[in-house]
Amino acid sequence: MINYFTIEFLKIRTYKTVWILLGIFILGFALGGSALESMLNKTITDNTSGSLIPLPGFSLYLFPSVWQNLFFIAGFVKLFPGFLFVMLVTNEFTHDTIRQNVITGMSKNQILNSKVVMAISIALITTLAVFLIALTNGLIHKTPEIPFRTLFQKLEFVPAYFLEMMTYLMVCLFFALTLRKPIVAILSMLVYSIIAEPIIAYKLGASMNQFLPLKAAANLIRIPRTTLMEFFGYEFQEYVAGKDILICLAYCILFYFVLRLIMKRRDL
Repeated sequence: MINYFTIEFLKIRTYKTVWILLGIFILGFALGGSALESMLNKTITDNTSGSLIPLPGFSLYLFPSVWQNLFFIAGFVKLFPGFLFVMLVTNEFTHDTIRQNVITGMSKNQILNSKVVMAISIALITTLAVFLIALTNGLIHKTPEIPFRTLFQKLEFVPAYFLEMMTYLMVCLFFALTLRKPIVAILSMLVYSIIAEPIIAYKLGASMNQFLPLKAAANLIRIPRTTLMEFFGYEFQEYVAGKDILICLAYCILFYFVLRLIMKRRDL
């Protein structure tokens, strides 16, 4: 695994676009959370001034809810690292990098394994970035009446987000390795994510759409508990469901072996 990581890292270490895009994603997410909190609280204040029943304020950064809050929001912007991943993989076909790897002795399975390691690396980087942003902001907003032990509660949402990212990136890898052309793969992934699967999910209904890959990934971290949503009597997720974990793990394994079969039968 370390060898695969080294191979992929050597390819992108001088690729400035990758690091710039990752930096924009991390910085944008860090600033976006604070902006979202301020915007929602201003909207609440403006619309309830003079109301007989004032709505409660909204805070993203209080322990232990900060873990679920920020990783839930991060789930909406996973398109960004997904786009980056598809671009990196398909560019290797455009520039014949994969063909060169085959010439130098890498097997098709080794090439696939190296892409899976790349997916793991991106998932780890994004998970670690969101974790550090959540931890930092949680400590900044911590008040004396909040026990320090709450910092370690609900940490299960951290690995849950990693699995969510991995499931999403394996879907991205499927499009990248089967379509191979950057624009075609990226557009197909966007159409599937934003249009096709939501329509299929609607047609299937709640009892069956939970088994779709992106829906299963999104179900790992659902809408978090906040005082605002509590006011409206919304039902909340208190834990990561084992069923959702198993579905996502099954999809990761399924996509891996389907891609092995596809690569075995196709020329690189």
